[in-house]
Amino acid sequence: MEYTLTDRLLLFIADYSDFYRSSFSISRVLLYTSGDPLYRKNKIWIANYLKDKKKRKKLLDILYMLYRRKVLEKKISGKKVGYILTPGARNRVLILKGNNKKIKLRNNQLLMVFFDIPEKKKGKRDKLRNFLKILGFEKLQKSIWVSHYDAAKNIKEFSKNCGIQKDVQI
Repeated sequence: MEYTLTDRLLLFIADYSDFYRSSFSISRVLLYTSGDPLYRKNKIWIANYLKDKKKRKKLLDILYMLYRRKVLEKKISGKKVGYILTPGARNRVLILKGNNKKIKLRNNQLLMVFFDIPEKKKGKRDKLRNFLKILGFEKLQKSIWVSHYDAAKNIKEFSKNCGIQKDVQI
């Protein structure tokens, strides 16, 4: 799967903020990740973008667009300014990562997801259904889904980000 530049940047930011458990400053991201082999591939493409003036402007424009669309939130700590991902952005990252990492359960086991989300949270319920489809789940009933893939962690995180963790059982 080929990612758009926006998706690649979002995944890079998510990896960095997950690893360091903090907000990030784009100027320091490269410095912090320079020796880490886990981030070497990301470092290469982002470093190439920062070398070229037009590509650097495009990258900064995308960052600003993500901030304007409330995908990123500004975090000010003393004199330092950084950014963190919003819950909606974390869900987008889960969807992007969910397409790549499908680990089958052993011995033909099934993972079942049950949910009873009230009508007033219909939009969140529809988002959960779409997310389950992306993860490779099949529908038994409208609120019961099964899969041969281990996606419990992703579903828990997704439901927590949406505020429906009490309505979802795995």
